[in-house]
Amino acid sequence: MKLADKILAVSLKQETLDVPEWDAKIGIREMTVEQRLKFGEDAKKWPAVAMARLVIASTFDPATGKPIFEPAHHDAIMNMPGAVIDRVVTEICRISGLGSDAAEAAEKN
Repeated sequence: MKLADKILAVSLKQETLDVPEWDAKIGIREMTVEQRLKFGEDAKKWPAVAMARLVIASTFDPATGKPIFEPAHHDAIMNMPGAVIDRVVTEICRISGLGSDAAEAAEKN
């Protein structure tokens, strides 16, 4: 196996997150390069939009591996309790190597 093939075969990090407010355990996945760039751009202009898009893109049902939300859920996510979405976004940022600074910047703007 070539080194490039070995590196390109590495999967995105995934974790399970307990969300008591939803009475559920959800899967979260680290962001791809494209998602990180988009999140950063969106967070500067539309922080709430960035958070909703990230939740749609990076959460999944751990039992099936399928996405929990679809783009059509965007407006509903925007109207959910902020504390829950903040926590989910913070955890996605953490496993993506962004730390809490990126999530806090999105929350403050």
